[in-house]
Amino acid sequence: MPLSVNGTGTRFYGNRTDDKYGTVTTQWFTIYFVPLIPIRSMRISYAGSSVGLLSSSTHYQVLEKLPLQWGQVVRVYGFLAACILWFGLVTGCVYKFGGDSPSIPFLTIAFAGFLPAPFWVLYFIRRNQ
Repeated sequence: MPLSVNGTGTRFYGNRTDDKYGTVTTQWFTIYFVPLIPIRSMRISYAGSSVGLLSSSTHYQVLEKLPLQWGQVVRVYGFLAACILWFGLVTGCVYKFGGDSPSIPFLTIAFAGFLPAPFWVLYFIRRNQ
């Protein structure tokens, strides 16, 4: 099962919900919450959560181990690439159009509102499924 400390370790990314059979997800090796290497895919079901004094954990029951789901891997890498591209575009625009002028703080704040755009797209895609 996934275990991470401050986003470094293993985590589940990507999911496809089957109505009767749980959720198909892929376990990833991550550094600072960034998925780097897919480890394995499995069908899981939620089995509760627990909250401690300094930590919290979510428990899952593994229903079936599956071959690596390459569709999920491609979508996760695609989303990661979109986030990196978006961040690069926003910061590039801030430095290109801001220069040394006093408008840099304004541009930074204005573009920071658009940084979560890839997450908005993902939210609307999931909501409409």
